[in-house]
Amino acid sequence: MAEYTIKRPLERPPIHPGEVVREDVLPALGFSISEAARRLRVSRQQLHRVLACTHPVSTEMALRLGKLAGNGPGLWLRMQQNHDVWHAEQRLKDELKKLSQGLWRERGLALNHLHTTETKATKDDGNNKTRPFCHASDTPGS
Repeated sequence: MAEYTIKRPLERPPIHPGEVVREDVLPALGFSISEAARRLRVSRQQLHRVLACTHPVSTEMALRLGKLAGNGPGLWLRMQQNHDVWHAEQRLKDELKKLSQGLWRERGLALNHLHTTETKATKDDGNNKTRPFCHASDTPGS
């Protein structure tokens, strides 16, 4: 099944993953909150906070939900990230407008060298050994 790409800007907030679990997943599996918490090996209160959309889905919870639902952690993490980014954009809307757009381009700098499509990018550490690039200071020529 192909994933749907969300076009920005959204006028409404993305759904919290806890709402999907509460409204769709648990009923489909026939689990009560207590039963789901037991199977997830978390407290009922911890699960309830996620289902009430008052707490985010953590990486650990995404792993647990992904295993329970059989769809892996990625969906739950992306839903939480979309939810978090949308709300952050709303909170910072005025401040973000004040930031200079394209400051890097104005100064003639490029960030292209920070991203590589090679999966085995390495750097000579001077001892004729190579190690994976880890951060911006590891870019070629640095």
